[in-house]
Amino acid sequence: MDDAVQRLRAAVERFSAGDRDAVTDPETVTLAVRLAAGIRPGQPVGVPVLQALGHFHLARFQFLDREPDLQKAMTYYAHLHESRPDLVPESLRGLIADHTDGTRLLRIAIDEDDPEILDGAIELLTDEAADDDPAVLSNLATALIRRHLTAGSGDDLDNAVHAFTRAAALAEPGDPQRAVYLTGLTGALRERGDVDRAVQAGGEAVAAAGPETLVAALHNLGNALLDRYRHTGADPDAQQALDTLTAAAAALDGDDPPLISILNTTAVLLRARYDRHGAPADLEDAHDLLRRATGLPGDARARANTYNNYGTSHIDRFEFQGDLAVLDLAIDAFEQAADLATGTTAAADVLMNLGNARVTRYEQRGTTADLTAAIGLLEEAVQDTAPDHPVLAERLSNLGLALSSRFEETGNRLDLDAALEACRRAAELSDDHAERAAMLGNLGNVLGAVADHSGALLDLDAALTVLAEASATVPPHHPDAARHRNNLGLAWRAHFERTGRPGDLDAAIDAHRDAVARVPQTSPERPGYLSNLGVTLHCRYYATGDLGDLDEAAACFESGLAGLPPGSRDRPSMLGNLGSALTGKARQAGNRSLLDRAVTVLREASASGPDRILATSHLATALLTAGSGEPGFTEAMTALVRVAGSAAAAPALRLSAATTAGGAARQAGDLGLAVSAYRMALSLLPLLSGRRLRRADQEFHLGDQAGLAGTAAEAAIRADRPAEALELLEHGRAVMWGHQVALRGAAAVLRVRDPQAADRLEQLRDLLDADALRRPGPGMDSVLHEIRVAGRRSGLLREMGQVLAAIDVTHQDGEHRRQ
Repeated sequence: MDDAVQRLRAAVERFSAGDRDAVTDPETVTLAVRLAAGIRPGQPVGVPVLQALGHFHLARFQFLDREPDLQKAMTYYAHLHESRPDLVPESLRGLIADHTDGTRLLRIAIDEDDPEILDGAIELLTDEAADDDPAVLSNLATALIRRHLTAGSGDDLDNAVHAFTRAAALAEPGDPQRAVYLTGLTGALRERGDVDRAVQAGGEAVAAAGPETLVAALHNLGNALLDRYRHTGADPDAQQALDTLTAAAAALDGDDPPLISILNTTAVLLRARYDRHGAPADLEDAHDLLRRATGLPGDARARANTYNNYGTSHIDRFEFQGDLAVLDLAIDAFEQAADLATGTTAAADVLMNLGNARVTRYEQRGTTADLTAAIGLLEEAVQDTAPDHPVLAERLSNLGLALSSRFEETGNRLDLDAALEACRRAAELSDDHAERAAMLGNLGNVLGAVADHSGALLDLDAALTVLAEASATVPPHHPDAARHRNNLGLAWRAHFERTGRPGDLDAAIDAHRDAVARVPQTSPERPGYLSNLGVTLHCRYYATGDLGDLDEAAACFESGLAGLPPGSRDRPSMLGNLGSALTGKARQAGNRSLLDRAVTVLREASASGPDRILATSHLATALLTAGSGEPGFTEAMTALVRVAGSAAAAPALRLSAATTAGGAARQAGDLGLAVSAYRMALSLLPLLSGRRLRRADQEFHLGDQAGLAGTAAEAAIRADRPAEALELLEHGRAVMWGHQVALRGAAAVLRVRDPQAADRLEQLRDLLDADALRRPGPGMDSVLHEIRVAGRRSGLLREMGQVLAAIDVTHQDGEHRRQ
């Protein structure tokens, strides 16, 4: 700090010597901002800091004639005057008292949206409030609320409630300002979540209001009733809120500026009632109010809020109608809101909504640019949110989902790790969060993606635990209940695929049936829920052979396809599921025309969409089932090789494709091709037994492939390639126990060259082995702990990769020198 003070003083001296740019160049301004940021309210500040900052802002005022610089200078000089008045410029000493009025400073802080001036205003108002002047107490509370909204400090909020309460108590019963103090108290209590006291204070404010304060009092009471309706779902609160807001709008003269905010609140109320009861009229009325509000006068903050809510209204209509053009309108509205909100406390909220909307458009249209832009917007929203702000959980969760989507697109494990960490933090932050079920649901979905990639039972158990709690947390009649039931069904199905327990599959079907039953026929979510029910029924058909399940699965896919909007990105995935079911039905019935339709459907499904690799695998199965000669066999083998070589696909799917290709080639008599396919399968085995997995998972996956090396060797012997048969057997055996050997061999090589690195390699191996053998505990706390452990394992694995890469580089350098 001493160096910063000296540099700031030098800049002022250069200004005094005639260098006018000395106090405006970006480096000096940044230096002053950082020096000011080190000042904490209530903490002592050194005289040199106060003097340097005062002189700097006074010089800027003299050059730029900006009143905010003068106010900042006077704020610093006022503090300096308390201990060293001799250091304050003599011409200003007599003005200190006039220019350090807290209320005046607060107005400037609000006009300039300047947190530094706001801190100074709060300090002055705190001192002035000792005289118990109701107006000063009210201004202090207003300043504290403003700082709370920026920094998220709970202490500021509690102190604001206390100041407003004190101001209202001190005001005379007939004082027209008493309604103002009570209205402010209503807002502070709402912000704190004390909805019953907020409604009470709001009612008192309306009773005390005169003509000049009635509109604000009615609006705040309407907001308080809306908050309580959201908490309790009591319809009388919704109706009273609607009546109160209607009265507030009617009390205005024409399109006065408060109208834009009142219409916003009314629209939010109608949307909340739609969420609870599903009446389309509420949704349309809310949309009409917001459309009207976009044309009304208001400040940038009010207009940004209007366009933000207008965008949300378009999202609601898209979810109800499924019209992608409506989604585009939502993004346009959010972009206008973002432009208006730049530099305000509302910016992060708008960025989150815009990011989420672009994720939705990516999911519908598959445009990677939307996903990339969305992640950038969501990262910015998280960065702009204070660590203790209550909305941080929701913003982290949304970022996690977007990163998980990008992992599904690219297969980059770093995205999946980052998604898991973001959603874990969101779940931990949301212990008392009103949308805890949503945070848990998002975490469970990301854990499901982790499990799809890893095949680890621990990951499947974790996803199931989290999603079961999310489903149990949401009220039965909440609009999100269907989504949580659907997600729980997915988790049960994945658990069955790992354990083989019939009860898991029955639980999955029950959950999916419940999800479908909870949504109306017109819901854009219904096709997806039908598809998931169909996949689970198809899975039970494979387990039990019940043709009724297969027929119902195909019917679900047909119905889901019919319900998709034109251009939906879900169409390829739905086609892939339908094609797989049609293949099964054709095989059972020996129906060639049905099989031909399955192939046609699967060719379309494998051409695009996030599940194109899975659809490609289904296509290969259909082509091999059709037995359509050389062209069909070649197309099937090409499809299987494509799946096996896809880095973005789950390892188990890749391995299945390679072994299927080997078996098909061997049956067709192409032993050379069979050997190549089996070699590819053996090369994929390490992905199923990697050190990310615990020992039990490694043994499970490798146990499933115990005969693979023998099958590959048998094909090589039949192809008259005995040496290659031996090599394949050795390769398979090496995978089964080669991790320990490989690491110990690497450590031995490294110990000669770099003993310290060798020690670290062995430490990493021991840490990973200890995790692999440890048994996790039950419950949510254990799940969250295990996610942190998984993050640590990822870090250890990355470090191990770096050490092993260093060995390879060193080896290559040595070989180069010997040549």
